[in-house]
Amino acid sequence: MNLFYFFFVFISIAVLSLSNADDNTSPNSELDNVKTELPLDEIRDFVEIFNKVKTDYVEALNDSNLMEKALRGLISELDPHSSFLSEEHYTDLRENTSGKFGGLGIEIGLKKDAIIVISPIDDTPAEKAGILPGDIITKVDNSPVGGLGIENAARRIKGPPGTKVSITLERTGHSKALNFEIKRALIDNKSVTIKKLPPGYLYVRISQFQTSTGNELATKLTKFSGANADKLTGMILDLRYNPGGVLSGAVAVSDALLAKGLIVYTKGRHPTAELKYSASKEVLIADIPIITLINEGSASASEIVAGALQDNGRAIVVGRPSFGKGSVQTVYPMGNKTAVKLTTAWYYTPSGRSIQATGIVPDIIIEKFNLVRSGQSKSVKEADLNRHLINVSNNLEKHTEFSFPQLAKQDFELYQAVKLLKTMVITTKQ
Repeated sequence: MNLFYFFFVFISIAVLSLSNADDNTSPNSELDNVKTELPLDEIRDFVEIFNKVKTDYVEALNDSNLMEKALRGLISELDPHSSFLSEEHYTDLRENTSGKFGGLGIEIGLKKDAIIVISPIDDTPAEKAGILPGDIITKVDNSPVGGLGIENAARRIKGPPGTKVSITLERTGHSKALNFEIKRALIDNKSVTIKKLPPGYLYVRISQFQTSTGNELATKLTKFSGANADKLTGMILDLRYNPGGVLSGAVAVSDALLAKGLIVYTKGRHPTAELKYSASKEVLIADIPIITLINEGSASASEIVAGALQDNGRAIVVGRPSFGKGSVQTVYPMGNKTAVKLTTAWYYTPSGRSIQATGIVPDIIIEKFNLVRSGQSKSVKEADLNRHLINVSNNLEKHTEFSFPQLAKQDFELYQAVKLLKTMVITTKQ
């Protein structure tokens, strides 16, 4: 029995089975059509081509290999985020969401068949080597990666900790290709970093959203607020160059900062794709002013958090418009240890916004600048005048000025955010 005849018999049986099935009414007629109508002519064409490749292609290919290629082509042509995951790629995906894997610590995407850097992960070999968002990776170990797809390119970049990999990339503003030789490391990425900004200001950086991010944030916030709760007056949530991650991590972080309100909801063609997530009454941090920092590298789950805090009036969003990934992917494990990652829904912010291809627009825009301090002329004050009167008061109020000259030079956006936060805290007290 040849392959075409086998598929034809199988399809015929499937059609008969569907025609004899119970007529279950459903509110989604389009979904019913997808379930009950099989494109027989197109399937015959597919089987014929499949059979022709199997028998006439210059090199022998087994059925399993051919079917994987067919599935990969089918899924990858849908959108940039849907893909067929081989056993190796499926393992990689689970490692990435858990936060532990061997590699450089770099999030990549696809732009017109080119592999583009969305964001390096904080404190990883990629960040330390100087790889930047927007870089286009052209070669890995001197082998071109254009047209490989994200999964295959990622597998070439990853490898055992301690081994080296050569990365060739193109960068805007550079006429020649840049070459990096970077040693891989175990990326045990802790996604939450908390620092104090004097006095009374808290800096929270989330580099990506993993399944453990919510618990990690809760643990670190609880530890910090226990000793500093009375002194804490404002907070900066830094989601810049956060490429996203798992939806549950974004919901958990939003819930930690919201006492009430909708966080996000999703809509898709299948009823199971329609979900709503709302905040619980418990919050992990006091009702203090919050500024959320985003930029063009903030994508997916980080956009969910920014949108939830913005729409609920919980935070002022500052920076530049975000990446604009407003779709949800579902991973369907297959019986042979492979999986299909399929875009199944759109997500919407609490006010009903879809940010697909538009992004979250900040309340206050901060352009991408490098700050250079100019020379200052000497100013004259009362204290400089001859015979000025001396202030003998013993109860002078002391003010702390947030000049942060070093911060302004190193991170202009954060410097501006701190100034805005200070303004919010002062006006809140009045």
